[in-house]
Amino acid sequence: MLVPEEVLDGQMDGFRPQMLVRNDSGGAIPEGLLGSVVCRVEVLLTYGMGARISMGDNSYTIEAASLEDLCSPLDEVEDLPQG
Repeated sequence: MLVPEEVLDGQMDGFRPQMLVRNDSGGAIPEGLLGSVVCRVEVLLTYGMGARISMGDNSYTIEAASLEDLCSPLDEVEDLPQG
C-alpha cells in the first residue's frame, strides 16, 4: 500500500502490515499509528543510499544500502507469527 504519512491514521489497522518502508522525512511516526508493524525500513535522504532498519528493540543504520539490504528484513518478518 502506498500512502502519505499524514493519512496513516486509520489506514494501518485495516491493512495490518508487518513491515513499513518509508523515506526519512525527519519526523517520527507516533507508535499508536503503527498498529501491526514490527519492522520499519527508512531510506535516508543523504548523498548515498543509506537506510535505518528497526525491528523490535534493535535498530541499525546501513550507510550504502543495496536493494538486497533493504529487502533482507522481509525474510525475518515473513517468519513472524501473523497477529
